[in-house]
Amino acid sequence: MTLSRDAFAALGFLAFSLAYGWQATGIDMFPGQEFEPFTPRTFPYALAVAGVVLSLIQLVSSLRRQGDASQPSWRGFDWVRVLWLVAAMVAYGTLFTPLGFLVATTLFLAAGYLILGERRWIVVAGASAVVAIGFCAIMPRLLGLYLAPVVLLPPWLQLRVGG
Repeated sequence: MTLSRDAFAALGFLAFSLAYGWQATGIDMFPGQEFEPFTPRTFPYALAVAGVVLSLIQLVSSLRRQGDASQPSWRGFDWVRVLWLVAAMVAYGTLFTPLGFLVATTLFLAAGYLILGERRWIVVAGASAVVAIGFCAIMPRLLGLYLAPVVLLPPWLQLRVGG
């Protein structure tokens, strides 16, 4: 039996969701926090369950369409673009600590927009900056996550986002 592109993607997403749920078991909690209704593990568990359910739905629906001859082939897939996006993700993870959240996220989003085909610089720069600044404001204020200041900038230029 050969797998269609949709079934293969559903299996990959299923494996990712299961691994994500398994990794969520390693999230540390404070003593007594296991009795709270909402813990640091709650949202990752919910995401893992949602990912498993959605991937199983996609897998079942793609296997039902298995006999359909109109399935797209793997040859039409843009592997070069996928590899560029993976390289951008690796660069983001590498540059996150030295450049800080704001600069690294802005550069990553701009690279992603360019890789995906957006060529208007005002859209690339504007959307990247707005999303990065928005998350930079949301993460410490609403989610309580600490974002370290940018390491490479002088102290008077560093954005103070934490309490």
